[in-house]
Parts: sequence; structure tokens; C-alpha cells
Amino acid sequence: MNRMSYHYIEAYLLASKRLEMMGSSPSLSSLGLGSLGSFRSQFKDAQCHQKHTEDAWDEALKEKKKFDKEASTSMETEGQLRKELENLRAKAEASVACAQGEAMADFKNSLEFSDLYIRGFIDCYLEAMIDWSFLEKAMGPESYNAMMVVATGAESPEGKNQEGVEDITRGGNEGDA
Repeated sequence: MNRMSYHYIEAYLLASKRLEMMGSSPSLSSLGLGSLGSFRSQFKDAQCHQKHTEDAWDEALKEKKKFDKEASTSMETEGQLRKELENLRAKAEASVACAQGEAMADFKNSLEFSDLYIRGFIDCYLEAMIDWSFLEKAMGPESYNAMMVVATGAESPEGKNQEGVEDITRGGNEGDA
């Protein structure tokens, strides 16, 4: 029985009570509803059924509200998790960029240091070469070769005044080269 027919039946029962009080009542059997007692028991059954239906409807609405709230909470949580994930991703990208920048700066510094080291080495080498060439010119070739043999422990090249080198290394010839 739907909600509308419940109201019609209720209105009919109210009207029939008023007619009974006035002394005349329409015949229920002429309406095809049976006796008044069975009609009232059917009406009470319908009221009970309607109460159960309304309770079930209210329970279904409560469940729907609960589900909607959980879904809303779930969506909020999902949104928060997405935001946190985006923040973590941005932090990771920033950290990587910072580390790359630091690594690049370290690399540039090491290149600059290498350049300075190599330039210093070349400068020292050139100064040494200038000093050695000056020394060679000042001493003469035989004295220079003899000094190099003593300093390095290497033999002097053949054919380059070997006797002079040997004399100088032994301290010989009284200073003559």
C-alpha cells in the first residue's frame, strides 16, 4: 500500500466514524471492502507495514548519508594524499636540482684547480728549463752533462765528450772541462 492510499483510508475511517456518531454509516460491503472489523484490522496491518517501511527507508537514508560521508572523507583523503605526493615530488626535484648545481659547482672548482695546478706546473717547468739552459750556457756543455750524470745517475750520451764528463765527475783536471 502506498503512502497516498494510506491517507485516503485514514480519511475514510475518520469520515465513517463521524457518520456513525450521526447515526448513519455507509455499508462497507457495498464498497467491496468487507466488514468494518476486518477493514480496521487490515488498516492496522497497513499502518504497521507502513511503519516498517518508513523505518527501513530511514535506515537506508542513514546508510546513504554514512556512505556519502565516507566517500567524501575518502575523496578528501585522496586529495590530501595527491597534494602531499605533489609536494614530495617537487621537493625531490628541487633536491636533485640543488645537488646537480652543487656537483656542477664542485666540478667547475675542480676544473679551475686543475687549470691552476697545470699552469703552475708548466710555469715551474718553464722556469726550470730557463734556469737549466742558463746553467748550461754558463757552465759549458761538458760541465753541464757531467752535472746531469751525477744528479740523475744516468750515463751521458755517447759521443758527447765522454772523457770530459768522466774527468769532471771524478773531480779531475783541476777544474778544466
